[in-house]
Amino acid sequence: MLPIALMMLEDDVRTELSTIIDAGKIIEVHPSVGVAQLKSRLTKSGAFAIIGAGPKKADFAREALLLRKHVLSDFPAGLTWSEVARLKQISASKGVLFYSPNLLRFEAGINELSQIVDRGASKLLSVTISCDLAGRGEQTQLLMKFAQIIDLVEWLVGSKCVDVRQEKSHRVGSATARVVLMSHQNDVKTLLNLRCGASRNSSLWIDCIFNDSIVHVDPKSQSVRLVSSSNASHSEVNWTVQPLSKAIGAFKMMMRHGSGESDFNSQRRLIQLTRELV
Repeated sequence: MLPIALMMLEDDVRTELSTIIDAGKIIEVHPSVGVAQLKSRLTKSGAFAIIGAGPKKADFAREALLLRKHVLSDFPAGLTWSEVARLKQISASKGVLFYSPNLLRFEAGINELSQIVDRGASKLLSVTISCDLAGRGEQTQLLMKFAQIIDLVEWLVGSKCVDVRQEKSHRVGSATARVVLMSHQNDVKTLLNLRCGASRNSSLWIDCIFNDSIVHVDPKSQSVRLVSSSNASHSEVNWTVQPLSKAIGAFKMMMRHGSGESDFNSQRRLIQLTRELV
């Protein structure tokens, strides 16, 4: 199988990326390369992966699909549903794969949390997500991060979001803060605290309140901590496999079998919902 050309629009997984490149599985393409010049960078690649938020994200993906390259573009793949629908149409006409996964779903700690929720031993009451974004929180970055997190929460709690409300953003020093409250069909409430410009690196934490326990997930440090009110238990688990590696592994499996597709019906609703927030 030919290597995958990978373009990182943000630097959040730079350490993991260097490990993959050293293994000879990935050819990195710098985002400073223009869309028109992408063809020359993909001649020795069988597929193209583009990760992160950026205004030209859909343009790069479209060019790769037109070159008959399989494409992995993490969710959301575009700023509007029309952009994503166009990518889906081109992939079908060219007979190549277009895979758009939410990388947060591949986080080991979040998967552990999902299993705790699915077991149903305790009733999930609320979810709080705290997120720091590197940069100033421009519209492109906010749109894509909101869509990614709303998709994650719906998957995690197993219920659609039926109401989204946002508090007016306010500035604390050089940082801008936003607070979003989400209500789900199963009555679970989600609170999103999002700060832009407060840190050089993006980070995310999740706290789930159950009727008898609290679970804290820190994907960056790959840890899950559970505290139970009944027996005061505490646990921590650590992993080594990173989400980008898992997503690329799934992408390769799809290319081998020539099949696999994302849930684009759900993505359409989420992208449209997100645009109401920004």
